[in-house]
Amino acid sequence: MVEPEFDPKNGVWRCPLCGWTAMSRKVVENHIQRSHPEAFQNEQKVTEKPSLNEQKHQKREMVNSNNDNSGNSKKKKKGGKWKKFKIGNTYVRVLDRAEVEVREQRGWSYFMTANYVASLHRQRVRLKLASGEELEGQLKAKDPYFVALEMEGDRKLYINKNYIVWIEPIRVDEDG
Repeated sequence: MVEPEFDPKNGVWRCPLCGWTAMSRKVVENHIQRSHPEAFQNEQKVTEKPSLNEQKHQKREMVNSNNDNSGNSKKKKKGGKWKKFKIGNTYVRVLDRAEVEVREQRGWSYFMTANYVASLHRQRVRLKLASGEELEGQLKAKDPYFVALEMEGDRKLYINKNYIVWIEPIRVDEDG
């Protein structure tokens, strides 16, 4: 291959075949490959690399040949394993995590939690929203992101859990 020449006076690389200049050696090498293929062909036959598309095709063939085509392979479901437990008469599904996963990201600790509010499903509660408003009613908490609050008079609210400041269970006395 024809090598680019460095011009120390101007601080640029130069194509020896046509005098084309650039600030980067790699740019001039690419120019020689594209603009002067006859100077590059002899070297290319000796040290020929497969193109990017050929490399991808070869990788696909290797993966396909390594796959078990017996038909017994099971696909994994996204999101991990789910566990199901019963609260009263209701079954609640949550992600089965042995421990809380803590990730450090830009100085803040973010963690993924299970549906802890699900234990209050179908119980009477008082909750406070981020706006300062306090509401009271029966909580439906099967969804991982929202809760439904059934209030008196057939009024039902769907509230995002991020908007809730606190939840207080209300004990209903059987005596009165």
